[in-house]
Amino acid sequence: MFTLILFRSKISFFFFFAIVIVRSGYFLPLWASPIQLRVIPVSSKYLDFCKNLSFPDNIRWDIDDSDNRFGKKIVQAKFEWGPYVLVVGDKEIESGIYPVERREDNCKQEYQKEYLEKEILERCKEYPKVYFSLPRLLSKRPIFYG
Repeated sequence: MFTLILFRSKISFFFFFAIVIVRSGYFLPLWASPIQLRVIPVSSKYLDFCKNLSFPDNIRWDIDDSDNRFGKKIVQAKFEWGPYVLVVGDKEIESGIYPVERREDNCKQEYQKEYLEKEILERCKEYPKVYFSLPRLLSKRPIFYG
């Protein structure tokens, strides 16, 4: 069924992705998500620590440095279809273990940074890799109104 849809017309590419999104419960697959990991500091004093985090180049991640309250940052990350949301605060900096929420199954787990990297890379290893070309900080990105 999918091969017929793919090669019948030029618009079929968009129909194919619409089918993928609807069948997956309105979740983009991890490899197709524009942002794979959103890092959210609990307050602005943890922003410098977040800026010093480093992930491999083929993981698309960003930092929410907006002036919004913490709860609004979490809601916005879910609204923007980010598959993983990592939170940074005092306990996380001291222990090196970060609470991470996975959007696809609404599961909250604690990861060390290396294990999180490994999981994301493992889930995306067979798919095309698109490198991140936007600024890491949300406040430095262009805002489109329409």
